[in-house]
Amino acid sequence: MAKKINGETVEMEPRSREGQVWITANWVYKTCGSRNAHDVVESYQQARAAGVPVPDVCVTRIDVEDGAASASHSVIRMTRLSGRFFQFSKGGGERVLETELAAVDNSLLAQSALAGLEAACALGVTDPQGFVNRSSNPPVMFIDLHFTGAPRPVAFESVIGAARVQLARLRERFKETS
Repeated sequence: MAKKINGETVEMEPRSREGQVWITANWVYKTCGSRNAHDVVESYQQARAAGVPVPDVCVTRIDVEDGAASASHSVIRMTRLSGRFFQFSKGGGERVLETELAAVDNSLLAQSALAGLEAACALGVTDPQGFVNRSSNPPVMFIDLHFTGAPRPVAFESVIGAARVQLARLRERFKETS
């Protein structure tokens, strides 16, 4: 019998060093390990205020049912995102993001992606990871957020460059068709 959270079937349980993760059709739930869940939510709010695209998150209590066993957990809950996962610290992580950015075919979405990447760089997001979906606005969403508060231009140099190149291409294409 499949695990359920508050009656919703758990589709995936990816591994995480920081806590347990459960993914359902609509939500991602994560225990925070040694971090306070309210502090985690506050960091997402700080990032959003700085212009970093992040999903909506909140602290909630869930019941995980596994057959006859049941356990209650305090977790952060975020909207489940779609698109391709990227993580800079994993081999090829930046390349995934660069490839998807090169396929964005709308200048407003390209501008939104660039603004989000520049905001993450300025905030000092460390171990950048999230999802890129070239047809969503914003196209880039960061998850598992950690940041220093000090800019990290070297970490973001290649992906910001890719976003700038794609935005320039789209603007040039628009000029040609006008």
